[in-house]
Amino acid sequence: MSEQKVSSQENIPVDRLEEALTRIAFALDRQAQNRELERQKAAEGPDLQALAANLDAMCVRIRNIVRREGE
Repeated sequence: MSEQKVSSQENIPVDRLEEALTRIAFALDRQAQNRELERQKAAEGPDLQALAANLDAMCVRIRNIVRREGE
């Protein structure tokens, strides 16, 4: 019975190491996926609708300022 106890105790560090390596591999895979998503977003370029909306809003503000200055 003592051999069985030693055997199971010896496997505990091995199991913990295997679990740790699995977690590390998962984290690295997740990190690689996130990098790929960021790269794809950067390749897509800016959000043109948001840019157009901001330009329109800026034009309205400039018109209002010019009108006030002209009065």
